[in-house]
Order: sequence, then C-alpha cells, then structure tokens
Amino acid sequence: MTNLSSIEYDRVLPPLKGVVSYAQDAPDPAPDDATALLRPQVAQGDRRDGRVYFYTDEIELHCNVAVATGRPLIVMGVSGCGKSSLAHSLARAIGCNYYEYVATSESQARDLLYQFDVGRRIADAQVGGADAETLWGNVHQYIEPGPLWWALDPGSASRRGRELESTMPFRAAPNPCLWTPPYGSEPAAGIPAVLLIDEIDKTRPDFTGNLLVPLGSYQLTIDELGRMVSLDRPVTPPLVVITSNQQRKLPDPILRRCIVLNLGYHTPDQLLEIGLADAGMYPLKSAAGEPCEAKDTGWFKRLAEKMCELRDGQVSTAEYLDAVHALRVLGIDESASEDGVFETVWRRSDE
Repeated sequence: MTNLSSIEYDRVLPPLKGVVSYAQDAPDPAPDDATALLRPQVAQGDRRDGRVYFYTDEIELHCNVAVATGRPLIVMGVSGCGKSSLAHSLARAIGCNYYEYVATSESQARDLLYQFDVGRRIADAQVGGADAETLWGNVHQYIEPGPLWWALDPGSASRRGRELESTMPFRAAPNPCLWTPPYGSEPAAGIPAVLLIDEIDKTRPDFTGNLLVPLGSYQLTIDELGRMVSLDRPVTPPLVVITSNQQRKLPDPILRRCIVLNLGYHTPDQLLEIGLADAGMYPLKSAAGEPCEAKDTGWFKRLAEKMCELRDGQVSTAEYLDAVHALRVLGIDESASEDGVFETVWRRSDE
C-alpha cells in the first residue's frame, strides 16, 4: 500500500494533521474570565461537536480529494471510530455552516430536499376569504426546505423557493444550521457548508437511489413550484459527508458518485494523543462532585497500551475514552479494578 505520508500535494483544506482541537469556543467558560479553565463537567457519552479529532494522512488526503472533485465523502468503519464527528470537525476547520441529518429506516430522500405540508394547505383553503387567499394562497408557505437545500442555496431556502421579485407576503423558513463560524470569517476554499448524512445504511434502497442526481449534480427539483434549485457554477459545492456502519451494502451507483474512506482502529500512540486532548478540552467532574484528579501522560499511555494488548489493537476511540472517563470519575487506580472497567466498555464480544 502507498505510504500516504510521502505524497506531496497542494491542499485545498487547512492543514489537518494529528489531533486538531478547537478550544476557543469550548463549552461553559468561566463567566468572569474568558481565558480561565473550563468548569468540570459530567462525561457526556458520544460527543459530536467536532472539537477534538485525530486526522491521519489517509483521512486528510480523502477529505482534500472530496473537495477537489466536488464529490461527497462516504466514511465507513467500525462503530465508535469517529465517523460522525469527522463532519463537524471539518466544518470547524473550514469555517462554514454545519448541517446534519440522521437517517432512520423510515427516512425518505425527500427529507433531505424539502417537505410540503399538504395538511396545512388543505386546512387553510377551507378558511376562505380574501385574507386567506392573500396569506396562504402562496404555495411557498407550505414548503419546508431540507438540509441539502440549505447547504446548496441558503438564500432560496430561506425564501422557501420564492422568487426575489415576488411581492407576496411570506414567512422566512427557520435555518436548521447546527453550527455557524464566527461572524465575518471566510470559509476555506469557498466551501459554503458541510452536510452530514449519518448512518445511511439504515435506509431503504430507494433512499440512495433517489439521491443520485441531488448528490451527483447538486441540483433538486421542487415539484410544487415547477422549478429547480441548483448550484451556480463555478461556486464551490458544499462538502457532503455520509457515514455507514455497513449494516447493508450500499449500491454501486451511489459509491461511484462518492469518495470512499474506510476508518480503522487507532494505534496506542494515537489514542494517547486523543485522550490528552479530550482531557484538556473537557475537564471532568468526579463522583464526589469535585474536579477529577489530573493524570499525567504516562497514565494515558499505559491505559491505551493495555487496552490494545487485551484486544489485539481493536480498540475504538469511544471505548478508550469511556474507559478514561470511568476510571477518572470513579477514582479507580488499581490495575485489577481497571480490568473490570474494561469489560464494561467493550462494544464487541471476544469472538
């Protein structure tokens, strides 16, 4: 396999190497001193805020290729390896809006594009009168843009597809953006947004089939308006990140339209860096309600090496961080007790 660290290329994204963390907007700062340490807090399971992420050479290259080609990035790998949090981390690195859609077995492709409230339109039609015609005769009022529409064209999404020249009154659609960069900042490479489509393998086959054109050509049709929303070239498209736990095989047509990244397990040294960055970003509160005792680098390193030895290197990031949090919050130091905690955080059997 090619040594990716030896590949030289001009990056379109900011440098993404090793642990990349964003402490400048970390949660719960001390109110009287913005530079003070964060208050200790309770561990919160899986964090999806993208404040701490470990980038390998493979991840960095795939992200740059996805942006360079204008293709979505499909991220596969074992559970707990950082597939979902990659998208939010990229939005922070790029400095652009972040949108998210978590797929389910009931998801339809149209959920990403827009929804049309037929029931409300029928109810309004029964009201009758000039006022109803003025306020609700405009079909745009019943359109709720989805996250892909917002990522492609937030202006028309806010207007619900209404033309700028229209004089009909309307309510602006609420923006479902989950994170926005600091005011006045310019996104890297002109990327307007990052959109996460999470756990796409939960959906029915027609979900991916109906997204071939929207994701392949960055355009969608609003049937009720008889118009198309598309990316005005040469505007840079949004970066779409799709995750899959591989519960089902994705069809070849969707894979052909994407850059595919497979995430593996981290090495003990990589887990060490992640553990140290996580501890610095999220100070923990002990079971007694006090700040957890600080641990040195050697403690995090020994823990990573021991867990990887017990599982032949197959330790997910989530498992390692759960062990770190449990041992620190519960104040467990004895080696024999550590083994008992390990057994509680493993996500897989010993098979």
